[in-house]
Amino acid sequence: MSAPASNFQAAMSLMNHTYFNPIIGALVRHGVPDHLDEGPLAAPELAQRAGVDALALTRALRALAGFGTFQEISPGVFGNNPVSNLFRNRPGGLYNFALYNSSDHHVRSAAALGHSVVTGQSATHLVFGDSFWEYARRYPEEGETFNRALAELRGEEHQQIADAYDWTRVNTVAERAGRPDRYGHVDVLRRGAAAYRGRVPAAVRFDALLAHPGIAYRRRLQHRRSVAGLIGDPHGERMG
Repeated sequence: MSAPASNFQAAMSLMNHTYFNPIIGALVRHGVPDHLDEGPLAAPELAQRAGVDALALTRALRALAGFGTFQEISPGVFGNNPVSNLFRNRPGGLYNFALYNSSDHHVRSAAALGHSVVTGQSATHLVFGDSFWEYARRYPEEGETFNRALAELRGEEHQQIADAYDWTRVNTVAERAGRPDRYGHVDVLRRGAAAYRGRVPAAVRFDALLAHPGIAYRRRLQHRRSVAGLIGDPHGERMG
């Protein structure tokens, strides 16, 4: 995440607020931060462009401005500020994270986390009848929004890993079969390897790699996969 820490923290705080999270999600889905990209607008004109109710929009933006997101330039005229700029559909922001964090699936699953604490069972399974990963496979567009959301949060970390690792002996980068490259790990690591070797290594499924006849110590690899917390460990799915 390339935004200054204070702006990032302010945006994340509001997206974890019970009331502001769905409001931000609605504003992002209707492109309100993007409509303000060229300058402040009066609430009625902004509402018309975004396709929302003018009075409700005024109240929502005024409340958010009081918490440091958006700004009221003059009565009823609103503009972006460094925090609301993060919600524009631009690289380097939190646009996709706002979409995912305010999605019906995430909000309803999060509301059931108390059930997980008491029973140790999956909140997502309680609400939707299956795991998040199964849901993402059924609704790939939502799964892709999740991928992009996590990439927005962790993209710089991925690049730092790619830059720090010794790729001189790497020919293959693997991902767990049946799980999408949610965090962008495989893509970033392959590109990191290419910077050192002058070519992009092959990307294969982790389970296919384990099954290869030339791979020894399969159990050790499987154990390391679990210990490393790679997605797919049943315990990693309990709370979601």
